[in-house]
Amino acid sequence: MFKNRFFLLGIGIGFILSSFLLFSLYDFDNKMESVAYDNPSDLISIDGEKNDKSVSFIDSEDDNSEGPKIENNDENIINNSNEADINDSKNTNDNIINGNDNDNITNVNDNAITPIKFTIQEGMDSFEVADYLYEIGILQDKKQFIRILFNAKLTKKILAMDYVYDKELSVEELIELITNTNREDWQK
Repeated sequence: MFKNRFFLLGIGIGFILSSFLLFSLYDFDNKMESVAYDNPSDLISIDGEKNDKSVSFIDSEDDNSEGPKIENNDENIINNSNEADINDSKNTNDNIINGNDNDNITNVNDNAITPIKFTIQEGMDSFEVADYLYEIGILQDKKQFIRILFNAKLTKKILAMDYVYDKELSVEELIELITNTNREDWQK
């Protein structure tokens, strides 16, 4: 009996020392940074100050921050299409002035909308996606985009892939496109 008592006492002391050692060596601060926030109000402390892991849309819109780089130069695609439309209209006007108005020639590019291609990279969070879409001119209001994502709890459902669209999308339609969800499901 005497031996069992010291044996159990040794095991108990060992558990206490090992748990103390594990808790003292474990880095809780690093673990807390990787926690995903479902609600942007979680990012603001009671004093109204932002926590270390904060977002720019709460305080002010920071347009000087560098977001992800654009691989394919979408701005050149848009600018080239605008120049082509201007050149086509100049050619049409020149033909009318010179009397070379042919009824057989039709201008196809008058109402054509150039599709915009963009890529969401693997590992981009919702804030990086908002910055990227704002940079290439798809989004006009990053705050609204991020608020809708947070309220619908779709921040982790953004799919990394190539996207093409050829019309002006509303923010809800854009979220529906990049998350591959139905609007009726998350607007309830």
